[in-house]
Amino acid sequence: MSHVLNLLFGGEVRNTIFIAMFLFPLTLAAENARVSKELKIGAILILSGESSAQGLNSQRGATLAMEEINASGGINGKGLTIQFEDEPNASLEKAVTAYHKLVKIDKVRVILGPNWLGEVQAVAPLAERDKVFLITPSTSAPSILKYQNVFSTWADPIDETQKMAKLIFEKHRTVSVLSGEEAWESTVGIAFKSAFTELGGKVLTYDERAPDATDVKSEVLRVKRANPEAVFISSFTLLGKYTKALKQLQVNVPFFGIELDQATVDSSDGAAEGLVFIGPATPPTDSSFNKKFHERFGANPDVPASQAYDAINMLAAAIRSRGEDVSNIEEYFKSFGTFQGATGTITRNAKSVEVATTFFQVKDGKYSAMR
Repeated sequence: MSHVLNLLFGGEVRNTIFIAMFLFPLTLAAENARVSKELKIGAILILSGESSAQGLNSQRGATLAMEEINASGGINGKGLTIQFEDEPNASLEKAVTAYHKLVKIDKVRVILGPNWLGEVQAVAPLAERDKVFLITPSTSAPSILKYQNVFSTWADPIDETQKMAKLIFEKHRTVSVLSGEEAWESTVGIAFKSAFTELGGKVLTYDERAPDATDVKSEVLRVKRANPEAVFISSFTLLGKYTKALKQLQVNVPFFGIELDQATVDSSDGAAEGLVFIGPATPPTDSSFNKKFHERFGANPDVPASQAYDAINMLAAAIRSRGEDVSNIEEYFKSFGTFQGATGTITRNAKSVEVATTFFQVKDGKYSAMR
């Protein structure tokens, strides 16, 4: 071989080729070592279409956590990467497609998301079958937390509805409920109706509409005719349409809601002014998390940015202590006890987790915690 190379290329080129032949396996080994030090997880979030503000805040919170983790040495020597996939307009079909892509092509075993309950319900059985761990930063309900491989850093909506029912019942004995057909919205609407009735109150009307409904006047007319003392809106997607119709038809009673963000408040074009709602507590404006978020993205965080940030940091803690095997990650989330995150203390209990909740009120078009 040496003689042939010498005849073909000469001594200098021959030596270069031999050096390259020697170094190539080392280069390949180095590249493999670099790749093997990457820890990839997936994310399924609403990154386009309506309600994409939640997905964008989730993505930014997760990205901030990932960058901080990597800057401090990664997880057990591996750099963390997140493969983000879109579920436009909270589409069940797109969420399932994104799940298959992440699991079958990208080979991830841990996924952040999806954002909404219906999409988690669609993906959770597949993840259970495939031994994939899901951690959602923005929804929770008994229907998904029954799965051992599903965890949420979000507040328990059943607990929230009970607190809201008590708050309303302190001053009002009759209420109308305007809900939605989206899985979480319906779950919350029914839970509130039950909680308010158990307290001794009366639900005079209860209506649900599809998330893409364009006209809700017939439902609001039923509210006006019933003449309730208050209105509870459990629909995130229809809040803007409901509040505008209520104002147009001069339903002049207090409005209440649950788990809103600024984009949803903005969709009311001022009709949600004065509305009181309950949701997970948000980090103080002067908190370290808020400052870091604003410095990194040039915007203030909204829900569920801090919940996604905490979800990634909890995953990092789980993998550091238990390793990358999904069953070991599940065990961590079953038994972690408490975790101090940007959103405050996350406490494990028998049924799910406990996180701090707060009552907020819309004033001058912005929502803030009530004092």
